[in-house]
Amino acid sequence: MFFISALANSAGIGGGAINVLLLITLFNFTAHYAIPLSQAINFGGSIMAMILKMGKRHPYLDRPLIDYKMVLQLQCMCLLGTSFGILLHRMTPEWLILLALTLLLIFMSWTTGKKGIKLWKTETIKLNMDSGDFDARQPKIVESE
Repeated sequence: MFFISALANSAGIGGGAINVLLLITLFNFTAHYAIPLSQAINFGGSIMAMILKMGKRHPYLDRPLIDYKMVLQLQCMCLLGTSFGILLHRMTPEWLILLALTLLLIFMSWTTGKKGIKLWKTETIKLNMDSGDFDARQPKIVESE
């Protein structure tokens, strides 16, 4: 759990869906207990990330790396969403929560995969252009045997 949470936090995604899945499958938690525990794990990771970034400056602009005004504006709506989420969580049956989490995980995997393939293609073209193997005017045709 520690290494998966650290990897997810370093990628900037928090890892909530993965933590819930692990807590349910490996530790036999119900969804009603796994979700708040996953949120607590994400909160700890967020606190550590904030502590590590507090003293850093933006690489190009003369300002802190964290935009504190934006944090203050977003935090109110985030807390409001959390309050409604807690109420909805208590009223929702476990099968519906698991279905929603499964659909969310499939959607996130799909979009991340598409983004990764697009980035890989872009980097491959850039690498070929930098090495001189690529001519933008003449597309390279590879003949198969």
